[in-house]
Amino acid sequence: MEFAKKKYPHYVYLKGHELFCFAGIHSRWADRETGEVLETYSILNTEANPLMARIHNVKLRMPMILSPDKYEAWLSPATTREDIAQLLIPYDDSEMTAHTISKRITSRTENSDVPEVTDPFT
Repeated sequence: MEFAKKKYPHYVYLKGHELFCFAGIHSRWADRETGEVLETYSILNTEANPLMARIHNVKLRMPMILSPDKYEAWLSPATTREDIAQLLIPYDDSEMTAHTISKRITSRTENSDVPEVTDPFT
């Protein structure tokens, strides 16, 4: 019997439920046609750790999570390209966990701003 592949959202978090930070980049630039100054932001991806590879198993990537001891280095203008390369590593999956959640999180008709959206869903 062949099962249809269904995608479900996942709630991914650190085991202690601490807040965490993604590595991102920011740029301010002017549109050449309009002169409008734009602020753009991107979250960087890195190779998936084993936990995220099971969830994001096609593209094998994950957002780059920074541990608190790396915040200062990431934000410092003195950080070199070589230093940055050392930061671009997958977060230790032994400190993370995840479970599937209801598709309510992406619903356009149901209120998704409720605590239940992170409850495990089978």
